[in-house]
Amino acid sequence: MTSAEHLIAGAGNSELAKAREREHAHNVVQRNKALRTVAGCAVDVEDFQGLVAMLGLDREPSE
Repeated sequence: MTSAEHLIAGAGNSELAKAREREHAHNVVQRNKALRTVAGCAVDVEDFQGLVAMLGLDREPSE
């Protein structure tokens, strides 16, 4: 691979990393919105915890 090809490949990796960071940030925002919605609909703490677990919101978003 030539040095120019290495630069292009490196730039692609950088763009991929940036895209992954943006996707992760978006997923965190969506998860937080979902948690607020569930909190607003739950009738008590047990209901909230059950809904959160059922929806898979009890796990942190993967990086």
